[in-house]
Amino acid sequence: MSGEHHELIAAASFATRNANFDVSLYPVRAQGTTDGIQWSTVVESVLAATDVEVLLFKTFTYLPRLRGELGWVYYIINFQLKAGTATADLKWKIQAKNKDGTWTDMCAEQTETNIGTAYVDKVIKGYLDIKTNITQIPFELRLIVQSSESKNSVAGTDIAFVDGGAGEDTITSVAAAFGDFVAGDIITVSGSASNNGNYTIVSVVAGTINVATGELTVEGAGASVTIATTGQAYGKIKNTSYIRAVGSVGGIG
Repeated sequence: MSGEHHELIAAASFATRNANFDVSLYPVRAQGTTDGIQWSTVVESVLAATDVEVLLFKTFTYLPRLRGELGWVYYIINFQLKAGTATADLKWKIQAKNKDGTWTDMCAEQTETNIGTAYVDKVIKGYLDIKTNITQIPFELRLIVQSSESKNSVAGTDIAFVDGGAGEDTITSVAAAFGDFVAGDIITVSGSASNNGNYTIVSVVAGTINVATGELTVEGAGASVTIATTGQAYGKIKNTSYIRAVGSVGGIG
């Protein structure tokens, strides 16, 4: 916490109504890294067209006793997004509100068409519009994201794994499942004896998923295997993000 905050508390103890605050708050805190880059825990979506919070920032987590009127708030949010399939579109936006208030959009909703399965850097910055639902500290700010697709999964004891030698390896299902998967999907296999892990689908038809050569170990059907696409929207926040709040104190405690 900056020295400014300690000075603020001292000033407010004597002149609660006349003190000001000017604090910069950092939402990402993690173990140190050799390159100094830290990330928040990855958040993933499961259902299509359903908001998930990549960032939920509450000033009262960092400054639990501070109360006052906002003059302005400046923010820089550096983050990364990706999808679990090659075809998913992602939507995201920033919202804010007074504590216990109503969420208000702080930017127009952004659409990332076919964002892909590798992380893409994003940044949004600017001043919060001080209006009815964002006038005070404590306040909350969040980054929400949603995918156009849902997470798909199949399970059964009829799923087998085939080493294709020089050709592509395959996952087969006697029940001819896999109809909701498409090429480019990243799938997670669980419950198998030898093939649990993540794979990228090269091609798929009813009953057969093809993956790259040399990825699978021969395994017959029998185990209760689950195959699921990974979360359809992934997001994480970088430690270069910060929120700076400036205003006048209306009370401490």
